Amino acid sequence: MSKPISAYIVCPSCNEQFIATYWETLNAELNPAEKEQLIAGTLFFITCPKCNEEHPVMYPMLYHSMAHKVMIWLILNDKDGEGIRAHFESVDNLKMIDGMAQAGYRFRFVRNENELREKALIFDCNLDDRIIELLKVTFRTQFHEDHPDVGIVDILFYCDPSYKMIILAEDGNTYVIEFEKDIHYKTLESIFSQISDNSKDSIVIDQEWATSFSELSG
Repeated sequence: MSKPISAYIVCPSCNEQFIATYWETLNAELNPAEKEQLIAGTLFFITCPKCNEEHPVMYPMLYHSMAHKVMIWLILNDKDGEGIRAHFESVDNLKMIDGMAQAGYRFRFVRNENELREKALIFDCNLDDRIIELLKVTFRTQFHEDHPDVGIVDILFYCDPSYKMIILAEDGNTYVIEFEKDIHYKTLESIFSQISDNSKDSIVIDQEWATSFSELSG
């Protein structure tokens, strides 16, 4: 189920106090409108009813899709993994996760809103996030060859419905690389057994995981 929480917030622009809604748990099938807001990048923004200014508000969340059998925890800025370990070691969570795992669920942890948006979109498109992260390694290399003097801040997958890698660069520009869906499945077909063996229990699938996997399998 979804679990919205209402709380008072003070507008940073005009100091108006008003009630905002946060989502401790968001179920994609029960709240499709909010799921679309998440993917569109608007869910973590609130609008002041007095001055109409929009402000970002970040908070931890569990995203749950029954249709795709995936649960994604957003634990903010957990660079050393302590939050992830503490969460997984919780007795209540262990019981819940064990039951979901037996039902065929996949579990993921992400550290910021962009990563959560991307994971939700990947699974909504019926794609494998492990393949997407591995493709990013390839596109990162390609980008560095084409733009040797431009550093990369982040790479994000997007589809609308064409498949794209959005590259956020240190020069302040955004670069877009489009690719065919077949690339995903050809890659998946060729290395699926290796990925399954090396990541069946992985809960953090990101660029660090993909780089490590590429080095091991390369």
